[in-house]
Amino acid sequence: MRIGVDITSISQMEHSLQVSETLAATVFTASERSVAARASAHRAAEFLAGRFAAKEAVVKALRLGIEDPQMMQEVEVRTADDGSPMLSLYGRVRQAALDCGLSEWQVSISHEAGSAMAVVLLS
Repeated sequence: MRIGVDITSISQMEHSLQVSETLAATVFTASERSVAARASAHRAAEFLAGRFAAKEAVVKALRLGIEDPQMMQEVEVRTADDGSPMLSLYGRVRQAALDCGLSEWQVSISHEAGSAMAVVLLS
């Protein structure tokens, strides 16, 4: 079992999205960007900050370095029917989890006081 935790500033995410034309396309999946595009700028930044924190938490739990930023797209946070977040792992990230004997993953995301935090449990 492995645990990863990350906290991300929502205002920093909002600023980064404004100044970088490629950040969203590099880090977030098409599905994640599609959901964010339907929200106000601040709500989109809050949503993506939570997704970013979850991606970072997965990478930390697996003890992976981010040599290729597009590896972040290999972690996708989707929304379950009940509204809770759920993880899908692909490519190198999925293989790293499986190589460690980890085949189930869970995520919890919270937003408070300008920050988004995610906790990931891989087992």
